[in-house]
Amino acid sequence: MNNKFGIFKLALDQELELSFNNMDQEWFCSILNELESDVDNEDKQKLSNESKLTFSGRITKKNDSRHKDILLLEGNLSSEFKTYCVRSGDPMVDTLNIEVSSVFIDKALENKYGLEEEISLFVNDKEYDLYYLENNQADVLPVLHEYVFLNKNPYPKLEQ
Repeated sequence: MNNKFGIFKLALDQELELSFNNMDQEWFCSILNELESDVDNEDKQKLSNESKLTFSGRITKKNDSRHKDILLLEGNLSSEFKTYCVRSGDPMVDTLNIEVSSVFIDKALENKYGLEEEISLFVNDKEYDLYYLENNQADVLPVLHEYVFLNKNPYPKLEQ
């Protein structure tokens, strides 16, 4: 499955179920590779856990009275990845489990409504992280990348 979704390829109120994992999508695997880029191969081998990154959710086309056609990306992003303990320097496995709630709107609306400084948007009484359609397409790769790196523990520690 591709990481870009055209707004004109979905019907209004149509939900498209999404399921990504690092084994099937090379573009998605790039996030996991970046997560583990500081861990050398010898230390990766010491850990028996298999690294994984998965996303399960949906993308839905809606019509908002103010923002016109929008795409909502909702789901769960989870990962088990190899890193180092900040205390001991030993290799370890860390986990992520993140709820994703993002909205894509037309880039032209950014200036029209003065959204240059906004990072979220309320749609149907729910707050979504704000992203823009580029060439009428929603690219989920930078969105999921951002969710991972904003939510990963910057100081992972081995449990004692």
